[in-house]
Amino acid sequence: ITQLANHFHTEPHEWTSLLPLVAFLIRNTVHSSLNDTPSRLVLGHQPEAPDAWTSAPEFKRLTADGVLGLT
Repeated sequence: ITQLANHFHTEPHEWTSLLPLVAFLIRNTVHSSLNDTPSRLVLGHQPEAPDAWTSAPEFKRLTADGVLGLT
């Protein structure tokens, strides 16, 4: 969470609007202790990110910076 928070240069009051995106990213990022994503382990498949999120600058920055290892 700290690593994700460091990549968002927003005011604290804006953080809550990003929570759905952050929750999705955490659930769909490969965790080293699991060697998989929580979503794939629980649901049996990898959900698609909504287009509105994947086109968001924050999403692009996190994936480009390697903070997120989406598969």
